[in-house]
Amino acid sequence: MDGEPFATNLIDDGLILPERQHLLYQGQSQYEISYIQRVHKANLLYLPEIKHHIMKRLIISLIAVLLCMNSYAGPFFATRMEKFVTNVERNYMTWTEEERSKASHKYSELIKEYKDCYESLSSEDKRIVNRAIGRYNGVLVRSGLETAEKSIKDLTERLPSLLEGFLSVFETTGN
Repeated sequence: MDGEPFATNLIDDGLILPERQHLLYQGQSQYEISYIQRVHKANLLYLPEIKHHIMKRLIISLIAVLLCMNSYAGPFFATRMEKFVTNVERNYMTWTEEERSKASHKYSELIKEYKDCYESLSSEDKRIVNRAIGRYNGVLVRSGLETAEKSIKDLTERLPSLLEGFLSVFETTGN
C-alpha cells in the first residue's frame, strides 16, 4: 500500500498511537489516504504560525487585563483592607499566636500593596484604607494592654510569695 510510509511517519512522530495504527487507513480509498496525507502536511507547516498568533493574542489580552486591574485597584483594595481589619477586630483576641502571626504577615503584605497602588487610589479610598490601618493598630494596642493587665494581675498575685522567697535568702545567709 502506498500510504504505509506516511502512516509509519505519523506513528514515529507520535501523532498516531501505535495501537490505533490499524484504524488510520481502514476502509479508505487511495484518494482519501492521499488527501489525509496532504492535509496533515499542510497543518504541520502552519503550526508554528498558529502558535505565534495564539501567543501574541494571549500576551495582548494579558496586558489589557493588567491595565484594567490597575485602574480598578483602588475600590477593590480598600474593600479588601476593610474586610481584613474587620476580621481581625472580631477574632484577634481568640486567635492563637500562629494565627496572629499570619494576620501580621498579611497586614504587612497589604501595607506594601497600599504603597504600590497609593497613587491610583481616590481620596475616599485612601480615607477608608487609613481608617482601617488605624483600627488595626488600635486592635493591637488594645490586645497589648489586655495582655499587660493580665501580666500585672499575675504578678500582684505572685508578688508576696516572690518577696518572701527573695527575703528568705538574706535571712538564712547571715549564719
